[in-house]
Amino acid sequence: MASTTRVSHRFGPATPDPADAKLLGESVTLGFSGRSMPSRIYRAAMGERMYSWDQHDPTARGTPSDRLIRLYETWGRGGYGIIITGHIVVDTSHLATPGNGAITQSNSTPTHVDQFRRMASAGKAHGSLVVMQLSHAGRKAPGYINSHPVSAGDVRLDEQATQPTPLTKEGIDKVVNQFAYAAAIAHQAGFDGIQLDASNGFLLSQFLSTQTNNRSDNYGGDIENRARIIRDLVELVRKEVKDPAFVIGIKIRRDDFQDEINDAKHLCQMLEGLRFDFIELSASGGAYGSSKSQDQSASPLKEFAEQISPLLSKTLVFVCGGFHSSQDMASAIRDGHCACVGLGRTSGSDPLLPSLIIGGHIGGATKPDPDNIDPAVLPWASLTQMQAIAQGKDPIDLSDAEVLRDFNRRAKKFEEQQREGLKQGHVKVGYVGWDEAT
Repeated sequence: MASTTRVSHRFGPATPDPADAKLLGESVTLGFSGRSMPSRIYRAAMGERMYSWDQHDPTARGTPSDRLIRLYETWGRGGYGIIITGHIVVDTSHLATPGNGAITQSNSTPTHVDQFRRMASAGKAHGSLVVMQLSHAGRKAPGYINSHPVSAGDVRLDEQATQPTPLTKEGIDKVVNQFAYAAAIAHQAGFDGIQLDASNGFLLSQFLSTQTNNRSDNYGGDIENRARIIRDLVELVRKEVKDPAFVIGIKIRRDDFQDEINDAKHLCQMLEGLRFDFIELSASGGAYGSSKSQDQSASPLKEFAEQISPLLSKTLVFVCGGFHSSQDMASAIRDGHCACVGLGRTSGSDPLLPSLIIGGHIGGATKPDPDNIDPAVLPWASLTQMQAIAQGKDPIDLSDAEVLRDFNRRAKKFEEQQREGLKQGHVKVGYVGWDEAT
């Protein structure tokens, strides 16, 4: 891959303030595992869709491809403190989308585990920690993957979705064991730790939220009960992985607590008591530095970070959402709202951005042309960019108006093809192709 510094437009200053670059380049020690992050910028989890997929054989799903390993080789040179993988499911019948990674007892062949080992090694080659995000889609598993998904309760995802089956106590125990098994394989494969995905509306999130958890047993009701599955599984993970240096983190979202901010506060204090190294905070539809309201009040994510950070002493707060410039990243840390800042989609458009900022070369990420942004299809761009990086090419430059218009056209055509394919019963891994004519 050639230089990624040459794009039409960028966020932030041409070069970072030296004080900002120095702050972002500081090493950070995780409070419980004692592991050291080489910088304060981490790669936030975002699905790469470069794992094996078989529509009919669940045991053939979820193995990292050689392309994915090449992508991690690039991120490994990027100066990230931690590289968090795209979510890796613990049950191949509950993927969020074709092309997700998966670790289960049924698919963990020597080749499967070795590919994960190569993936971890690639990301760690230049000092970054590599942490595997573990997840279970629960009721968010698409109907074309699982027509009878499980959840914390029986609340439908939407009117068209199948009503999920509430997990029994035996079902919860099975899920807990699935997470612990995947964590043990992650450790065996050389990953530095795991992050539990209790956000984005996936299964652990479905337990935390009163909108989806309508149980009346020990796993429903107050926040202690709704978080019991997390307590159960982290305790089992520590029994299975007896390495005190194994990092354990978690991702939660503001949306799951609505007007119940005290529940979120109590949860985070409980997680610190369980010796979580970090808690990553997120909020749907909102960047850290933006607000949709007219009164210029803080964004939901910023308010969430302001409320949670002061409560914790050893567990670090991570924040990901809309960080594009060195100024914004450094300000969030200086304001005491977080210890580290995450890059999600930016890791696709600018895979080496942390090292370039810390080295004083550029001050921010590629800025998509504002006159041609189509929010409906823009999320597809990161997948296209990651595919290019995995092939040793530069990611497409969406700050170029002509390129972005062309991408929008291709993305809409791709979505039409995906819908037609599903109607015919064809379920494929999808991303918007760029090299082929379309």
